[in-house]
Amino acid sequence: MAISHIVLFSVVALLLGAGICFFVMKGRKGTGKMGDRGLVEQKNKLEKMLNESKDQIATLEERISVLSNGKDIDPAVLSKFAEMDSLKKKIKKLEEESEDFENDLDEARKKLKKKTEECSVLAESCTKLERELKNLQEETQSLKKDLTQKEENLKLKNESLNFVQEILSAKEFSSGDKNEIYHRVDSLKDFIIGELHDTIKVVGMDGKIDQYFFGEGLTKWEILKKKDWVAGKTAIAFVGEFSAGKTSIVNRILSQDDPTVPQLPVSTKATTAIPTYISGGIKTEFEFFSHDNKLKKIEESTFMRVNKEVLDEVGGISNLIQYFVMEYKNEKLNQISILDTPGFSSNDSEDSKRTIEVINECDALFWVFDVNVGTVNRSSLKLMKEHLKKPLYVVINKVDTKTTKEVDEVEELIRKTFTEEDVSIQGILKFSKKEPLVDIMATIGSIKGVSTQESFLSDLRDAVQRIASDIETSVRKQSQNHQECRHRTEAVSERIVKMIQSTKYDCELAARIPNFKEAGWKIWKDDHYEMTISQYNNLTNILNNIDSDKMPQLASLTSELIAASKKEQSALEAFKTASFNSRRISEVLSKLRVKINELNSK
Repeated sequence: MAISHIVLFSVVALLLGAGICFFVMKGRKGTGKMGDRGLVEQKNKLEKMLNESKDQIATLEERISVLSNGKDIDPAVLSKFAEMDSLKKKIKKLEEESEDFENDLDEARKKLKKKTEECSVLAESCTKLERELKNLQEETQSLKKDLTQKEENLKLKNESLNFVQEILSAKEFSSGDKNEIYHRVDSLKDFIIGELHDTIKVVGMDGKIDQYFFGEGLTKWEILKKKDWVAGKTAIAFVGEFSAGKTSIVNRILSQDDPTVPQLPVSTKATTAIPTYISGGIKTEFEFFSHDNKLKKIEESTFMRVNKEVLDEVGGISNLIQYFVMEYKNEKLNQISILDTPGFSSNDSEDSKRTIEVINECDALFWVFDVNVGTVNRSSLKLMKEHLKKPLYVVINKVDTKTTKEVDEVEELIRKTFTEEDVSIQGILKFSKKEPLVDIMATIGSIKGVSTQESFLSDLRDAVQRIASDIETSVRKQSQNHQECRHRTEAVSERIVKMIQSTKYDCELAARIPNFKEAGWKIWKDDHYEMTISQYNNLTNILNNIDSDKMPQLASLTSELIAASKKEQSALEAFKTASFNSRRISEVLSKLRVKINELNSK
């Protein structure tokens, strides 16, 4: 009885295990979340368990069959056998469902494969779309950057156009005193290049005077005379490579470290694109000097627009503007006028040109070096050597960023370079934002504010005076020459007169030799002259003397007289011309003196 129970329970357990496996597989199928590999592994495991169950069931059935033939079988066991039959039917049904499951699994595999292929295609499409999206993003960034650049360029173009428009529409500076000075300067200039120069040409002395007085010298003088902000002051200029700190130095000189004093703008961009004079005035004003030497007023906003970017965009702006003038109330500018220049740059010939045009209009030049650069720009030094005619000072700036030893090494290198290039320097100053202003202000104070252009008019007047003196000397020489020629003509004339008188005497003497004889018997004989052989010989000698001696002498004297008369006439014309030239040059010299006096009068 115990054995039958054990067997029965084992069969039930196996059937229950098989059922559980079926339901587990069915649950797995229903979820559809297991992968193909997982399904196969699970299927194999279940098949193995099912096969094992079948083997055990067969064994148990044999035992049950043996037991069922017994007569002492418990009814309860028989009931369990009935249940076992029911379970066997369920297992068969499960097997059929397992086959269906197998078919579903194959179908799922196919669908999975198809989905995998679709996923692969989708993955490739996704990768392609990602690449395209990345390219589009990069293209968008590039377009955005390009658009930003174009917007900046457009803004710069508009800025440049507005700047040019304001420059072209600028009005001439209106001031009674300035206008009067300009009128006198223009009047004197017109006289010099007009009547004075023409007169010098007419009198033939154009080669005796330096043409500098009618060209470059006259232009520079005109500019200087119209620079009333420079008159009576020491004019100093600053040059330096970009970011060398020259504008910061100028600001310290202007402010004397007083933060309340207006200063020049300092930018990370190159702002000193056109030479700029900083001068004292009653109020802050901004002006520019045109190439026709007119001073014109502009707004501060227009002046602040000036930088290298704007000028590079405009192109040719130097044909409209020679330099700017910034005036503002600052007592430090009572004795000095400061010129801030673009400086020399091998990358920008226009900067160098603008700087060269003005540096010699100042009394001294300060060349600012950044100690961190450590070297001298050789091309800039070459330009300086060729064009600079004024005292040169070197400023080593930002020395607070280096050790004393490093600064000394830079100074030694600069001195060596200037010596090798044979460029003379007046001194080297070390400077920084922390250095006191004593040294640089003492150097500026030692500079003599004397410009060579101040002596231009006196030099011109002296040159014209020398021409007048030369012409007056010529007048005296021509007068003396004319007198000598006249005396020679008179002497020849006197000799001709004497020769004629001598010839006349011989003729009279010859005429008296023949004797007139009146006929006694006129019927037979006419009146006639007669002479003796001696008288005839005498007459022949007189006539031969006249013919062979006096007549040639008279002809020679006549030719000599003609030549002497021509020389006398030529000398007379030369004397008249010299006298005329002397009067003309004296007149223009007198006018020049009057106009110079008018210009200098207040």
